[in-house]
Amino acid sequence: MTILEQAFENGGRTHEEAVMRMSELQDGRAPSDGRRGTSWRPEVPLQGSVVPVPAQPPLPRTARELLHRGGRELEEARRTTDPADRFTHAHLGALRLAGAMIAARHPGGRGLRGRTAWQLLSAAAPELSRWSAFFAAGAPVRAAIEGGGGHAVSPGEALEWLAAAEAFDDEVRLVLSGAERDVVAGPQDVGTLGPLARAS
Repeated sequence: MTILEQAFENGGRTHEEAVMRMSELQDGRAPSDGRRGTSWRPEVPLQGSVVPVPAQPPLPRTARELLHRGGRELEEARRTTDPADRFTHAHLGALRLAGAMIAARHPGGRGLRGRTAWQLLSAAAPELSRWSAFFAAGAPVRAAIEGGGGHAVSPGEALEWLAAAEAFDDEVRLVLSGAERDVVAGPQDVGTLGPLARAS
């Protein structure tokens, strides 16, 4: 097909219009549609179009390591049959996950005020403040167990605290993934918790 024939194919209804379009094609310009102030645009198919989604920035190494350590503590909590050990591993897992969130939001802890990890978590991630208060209430219990104080934790309470730590794990990972949600789950959404949990 000659360039003049291409010009006719591109809308040249008369010889003069075809010549004009031929000059546009030769110059490498998009052919006009014959109307003043407008220009020809190729049609863009709407179906099947892919809209790029900005990627989330990678997590700091410390945050990734703490997420991994938190997951391992929860695995230990599931594996053990001793209620005190289950509670301890579950609470430690939550503590590691809190550290991961703090490290992701404020690397090095810069700009945060607080004496405990749970206070720092509330400052770094206000949407998780209810979780902060919940697990902060269990910190003295874990300290007593680790110190040999023999604090009694029933099997049911240990399982409930493990369930809470697993739910917290899900929440932390969702927040860090950047998923948009209207409501962030809190500890009150995790079944019927025992006396230790209600103390929070």
